[in-house]
Amino acid sequence: MEKIGKYDEALTLMYWAYYHSQHDLLTEAIDSKYSYSLPTTSPLTWSSAMFVLVALNYKPVSNNESTVLYAIVVLFSAIVFIILRFLRKRRASP
Repeated sequence: MEKIGKYDEALTLMYWAYYHSQHDLLTEAIDSKYSYSLPTTSPLTWSSAMFVLVALNYKPVSNNESTVLYAIVVLFSAIVFIILRFLRKRRASP
């Protein structure tokens, strides 16, 4: 969408993904009929990582939107960090 200048539509999709997250974690798949997260595919961390990459490469239209987007990026980065830390501790314990 960046190449064709549809920044508003890209932002709409990012908000949609955020609002359909499950406990602030993005799911891998969503039921197209009911918009619910599919239970067998969530939560995995790569979708959160992809969201962060998209958000970092997004060129916001206004300063207000960029502040909100930056807050969302920081939130998801923190969540991914916490999950990875928890998994490392869990793997290290006997």
